[in-house]
Amino acid sequence: ICSAPTDWKMNDIATEFIEEVRNKVGPNGHVIGAVSGGVDSSVAAVLLNKAIGTRFHAIMVDNGCLRLNESSNVVARLKEKEGIDLHLVDAADRFLTALKGVTEPESKRKIIGNM
Repeated sequence: ICSAPTDWKMNDIATEFIEEVRNKVGPNGHVIGAVSGGVDSSVAAVLLNKAIGTRFHAIMVDNGCLRLNESSNVVARLKEKEGIDLHLVDAADRFLTALKGVTEPESKRKIIGNM
């Protein structure tokens, strides 16, 4: 439909990304990355872990607005199953206290942005 090339393979893209990370980070560098639990950040975390192993340090912040059991599911999937060095920060009380009684979306965005 859009005349995009069809000669690419997902494995090639992943392999190229892993090699690029290894080259940029070098043999001793470390990377810190945020994980939201969504597909994009989870895939990025898995690829970074494949690229540099324990030198990748993932952080997930539970802001209290996630789906039920979302943070524990992400930890089970990424830390326990994939072996990613994932640190879960439970900031639910901090976020929910700051947002208590605030209904206007732009005000919420500003409050969160200043935390």
